[in-house]
Amino acid sequence: MKASRFAAVSVMALTLSACGTTFDLNELKETKPTGSPFTQALSREYLAFAESEAQQYDWMDQQVFARKGLAAARGESIAPVVIAEWDVEAAVVPELTSARATMMELFAQTATAKVPALSATAQVKFDCWVEQLEEGWQTDHIAACRKDFYTAIEAIKAAMKPPAPTAAKFQVFFDFNSTKITPAAAAIISEAAQRAKGKAPVQLLITGHADTVGSPAYNQRLSVQRANAVRALLVHQGLGVDRIEIIGKGESDLLVPTKDGTPEAQNRRAVINIR
Repeated sequence: MKASRFAAVSVMALTLSACGTTFDLNELKETKPTGSPFTQALSREYLAFAESEAQQYDWMDQQVFARKGLAAARGESIAPVVIAEWDVEAAVVPELTSARATMMELFAQTATAKVPALSATAQVKFDCWVEQLEEGWQTDHIAACRKDFYTAIEAIKAAMKPPAPTAAKFQVFFDFNSTKITPAAAAIISEAAQRAKGKAPVQLLITGHADTVGSPAYNQRLSVQRANAVRALLVHQGLGVDRIEIIGKGESDLLVPTKDGTPEAQNRRAVINIR
C-alpha cells in the first residue's frame, strides 16, 4: 500500500495493539451521524466496512475507513478513494478509473441528494473494491465488492432516469360539415398542449374523423382538414410542428356506428394522442 493515504496516521500507530487501533472504530460505533442523508448513510456504510476489516485483523485499513466514517458522521464531504494512492495492478486501473468517473458524474447530477443510501453504498463498495484489489488474494471479496458497486450504480442510473412520457388522449368534436374549432374544443386542445409541453420530448398524433353524411372521398378530406385545424392551434400554442403527425380516417372509424348518410355529432371529431 502507498504511504500517501496514511499521511494523517501517526507512525506510532504502526506499533499499536489491535485494541489501540480500534479506537476510531469504537468511536464511530458510538457516534450519532449528522449532516445530510448522504453523509449519514456514508458513515453507516463505512462503519460496516471498517468492522469487516477489523474482523479480518486488517487493523490499518480498518483505521482508514473508520476515520472516513467518523468524518462522514460529522457531516463532512468525504470523497471515494483516489486510485493512484493504492497499489493496484496497472491492468485494472482503466476499469477503476472509468468506474470512479461514472460514479462522480452521477454524484454531480445530484444522485447523493436524490438517492443518498444508494450513493453511499456505491462509494463504499468502490473503496472496498480498490482496497481488496490492493490486497490481491481474496478473489471472492474482490468480486463481491465489484459486483455490489456496479449493482448500486445501475440502481442509481435507474432512479435518476427521467420518467417516460405518459401516454394521453384528448378528443374534440366539430359542428356539422365544419372544421372550425369550437370554444369547448379550444379548451381541450389547450389542455393537451400543456400536457405535451410538460412531457417533452413527445410526439403527437392527431386523427380526424367524419360522420357518414356525404361521399367517402369528401369525408376523408374533411377528416384531414379537422386534424389540420387542431394541429394549427397546437402549433399556435407553442408546440413544434415537427412533433405533430396528422391522419384522416374519414367515415371509416366511427365512434357511434350509423347507417350511411346519418348525421352523428359523436363521429365528427379529432383525437389527439400524446405518445
